[in-house]
Amino acid sequence: MELAQLNNREDYLNGLQMEYERHLFCVSQHEKCDTNIAELLKIHIASMADVLDELPSDKKHNRLNKNSIKTIDFNIVAFQYLEGVDLIEIPGVSYVTLLSIMSEVGR
Repeated sequence: MELAQLNNREDYLNGLQMEYERHLFCVSQHEKCDTNIAELLKIHIASMADVLDELPSDKKHNRLNKNSIKTIDFNIVAFQYLEGVDLIEIPGVSYVTLLSIMSEVGR
């Protein structure tokens, strides 16, 4: 016997199914946005006159979270984008904060 038949609330299950499909759509859009951001950052860094060969220092605390861009190492990209300035070293600055700063300041 199906769950919808047990409680006679097939409308709830339909609503839940629609919300789940909406969630999957939003996740796919988020992933597309992350991919676009990663590509734009790579293009920008490749177009810079002096690309740094050095890497930022290792971090004591890994500030990655579930919302960070998964297709790039944002620590390295941000270090190169900001020409060797490592803003992640500042307590309280996360990748989301840094991405907001980079998008506002631009280059």
